[in-house]
Amino acid sequence: MSYGILITNPEGKILIDGERRMPKLHHHGRYHLSTKGASESAVIYYCDVTFTPTSNPVFVTMAIDESVHSSGKLRGPYVFRDASNRFYKARLEAYDQIYVFAWVYEI
Repeated sequence: MSYGILITNPEGKILIDGERRMPKLHHHGRYHLSTKGASESAVIYYCDVTFTPTSNPVFVTMAIDESVHSSGKLRGPYVFRDASNRFYKARLEAYDQIYVFAWVYEI
């Protein structure tokens, strides 16, 4: 079964493709990107989302909650490691103060 996606690590090793099983959903939720910050050239809004630490690779995806906002421009997301080198937090960013749905998958 093909899922129509291909995800590789920085070294080029294939982590997910049509022949590998889908990753496990590790965390999900709805978040308000309301903390104001600044990037190199623009004002951004963000929210830090913590999840159960994992040493497995993760990827984060997000979508605008269109029941509240009909449009918006997303950035990121960024994933952080703790002192034990485990992934534990994602920063969701946008150029607008919006609500988003986010999913963290463990590979």
